[in-house]
Amino acid sequence: MKRITSFLTTRRIIIPAVFMVRWTSIPSMTLYHDWKFILEDGLRSPSYSTLPLSPYFLDFMKLSFAFTLLVCMLVSSVQAGDDRSSDDAGLDAAVDLLELMLDVSPDAAGGSIEALTNKLAEGGLSDARKSALRKRLSPLLAPLIKDFQSDELHQSAVLLAGELAIPEAQKTLRSIALDKRQPTSFRSSCLRAMGRYGSESVIPVVDEILTQQASPTSLQEASVDAIASLPADEASHHLLAIYPRVDASVAPRIVDILSGRKVSAQQLLEAIASGRFPPGILGANQAMRIKALGDDDLTKRLESVWGSIRSERNPQRTEVLRAVEQLARAKSGDPERGWIVYRRVCAQCHQLHGEGHAVGPEITRNGRGNFEQLLSNILDPNLVIGTGFVSTTVLTVDGQVIAGVVTEKSDDKIVLKVQGGRVETILSDDIESERQTGLSLMPEGLEKQMTEQELLDLLALLSLEMPPGSSGNRTISGTPANLHP
Repeated sequence: MKRITSFLTTRRIIIPAVFMVRWTSIPSMTLYHDWKFILEDGLRSPSYSTLPLSPYFLDFMKLSFAFTLLVCMLVSSVQAGDDRSSDDAGLDAAVDLLELMLDVSPDAAGGSIEALTNKLAEGGLSDARKSALRKRLSPLLAPLIKDFQSDELHQSAVLLAGELAIPEAQKTLRSIALDKRQPTSFRSSCLRAMGRYGSESVIPVVDEILTQQASPTSLQEASVDAIASLPADEASHHLLAIYPRVDASVAPRIVDILSGRKVSAQQLLEAIASGRFPPGILGANQAMRIKALGDDDLTKRLESVWGSIRSERNPQRTEVLRAVEQLARAKSGDPERGWIVYRRVCAQCHQLHGEGHAVGPEITRNGRGNFEQLLSNILDPNLVIGTGFVSTTVLTVDGQVIAGVVTEKSDDKIVLKVQGGRVETILSDDIESERQTGLSLMPEGLEKQMTEQELLDLLALLSLEMPPGSSGNRTISGTPANLHP
């Protein structure tokens, strides 16, 4: 290896990273330590300008190698198992290389920091590994946090610091989350990160955001996610408190979170029983999750304040289909008002004309071939379930129930896409039980969550080929004439 690196440096030659990573038989630590001086000394030597290759090409090679090697170091450190010496070496190498990139070409380091942040966000790292990362990265990120600027490098640094709950980042995260001049998506990411600092940090920020007039929906969703990351009993108290203050499209997200644990489901049912909230805020999916918690007292409470829930195919849906079809032939709906109903009832799992979350099938071009098919998909969702959309329920070892559609499954983890478009990654060691229900994630009895007029308004919207008001718009085949007067 020494001969090779000597040959390369004396002749000012670089090997692209794509070939380097093919040397799988050479430990990544050896690659790092033997090649680091090429980047530091060889490419930044006084004779750099005399190289036969274009400096721009060499810059590209240098940065591509550094980025690829950084990713290799990260993977090495994450997969090192319980071998702490190897783990520490991998972390040291990753941080050393990041320091080098910040020194050689800071503009390119933002992508490396973002890659590291995304890997941490996937979960699976032990507290010890996070602590080691926090210790190594804190002094490196501190200057970028202190002198924050609105560019990729500084934004990535702040989010990585938030992912690791580095104390120095708390003030900057708060400032960005409340700054209307910052991009909404970046504000939302900072707000989610604040949940890792506890309720005393995040609750005042959420309160201020919800007090602002017309706060963006994405910020409200981030507020819910930040609170949900608090301890369960604390989170449920604050989620119930903000429920009346969020948009109708965000409110189901709160109910979905509350129905996933015994302590929060109990508080939710008590709030409904006391008249604080109407029973209608609890949908069939959430009711099924509460029943899946396996607590007899909780199930009895559910039945007393909301009603019973079925977990198998209901053969009586044909009667409901016939009744709703007759209703649509006798009365009319308003497609513009239908959007309001759609955002509350459907958008958590479906996309229509680009609006909503892609958990279940996209319904702009699917499932609305004719009015009969539309009614069947809404009112009898278990009659035909598309491949990949069968609901899976996971019970974790700490008593949380998570229901969604499986997007990835391996020996190490299962990944579910749940209502609201969120992705939940559950490690195999954290799973108590897992079962595929054989039913659609879309619940039966959706008509019970709407008034008669709201159902007509929703049908009026969904039976149009294009958004309401579009030029040349038409109704789908078989739509009753009275539904669109």
